[in-house]
Amino acid sequence: MKSFGRHWATGLVLATLLSSVDADDSFFVNFDDSECATPTSVTYVPIGEFTCAATECSTDADGKVGRFYCSTDRFALASSTFGKALYLVQQSYNEETCTTTSSFKAFSADGKCHVGYGISFTATLNSDGSGALVEYSDGQCKESLGEYAVPKDKLATHDCVGSKKYYAFNAATAATSTSTGAGTSAAAPLLMASSLLAAFLGGLAVVLL
Repeated sequence: MKSFGRHWATGLVLATLLSSVDADDSFFVNFDDSECATPTSVTYVPIGEFTCAATECSTDADGKVGRFYCSTDRFALASSTFGKALYLVQQSYNEETCTTTSSFKAFSADGKCHVGYGISFTATLNSDGSGALVEYSDGQCKESLGEYAVPKDKLATHDCVGSKKYYAFNAATAATSTSTGAGTSAAAPLLMASSLLAAFLGGLAVVLL
């Protein structure tokens, strides 16, 4: 079976030997286009004792496009990478209790076949709040490595599911729950101001009488 991620592994070794920046973790971002404008996945890449080194957009011998980023906040990096697009995060752990993080992957969740770091995949965020992820060993989404169906409740609460946690971003259901939740709404300050004004006017009327 051909490993089409070996070219990026070589690039990582070279990157660590170049000028580096201070950052805790190294991440590889795959793109659908040669300009690195349409991201498909963000993958945490352990570098051991080496210091992370960011790289420019490049294409490997197999035509896969990507670049390395350095960040101390994996979720912030995924957010800045995908922007307002739908994406699904799978964070894996060493234990069934999800205590020690072992890997982090963020996937474009448009339901299409995309190339990731050493894999290809399809990820979907359904309208009912559930999610699905399938990883493949080839570059064309044909040879399945694993299928993950994430129920709505697990995706919402981020509970441990087989030593993994899942997070959905920019889904319509997530936006709805946020706007109707217990958080501060835009109307709250206005309502409070109106109440204070009414109380003040009421007190003023008593004084005048």
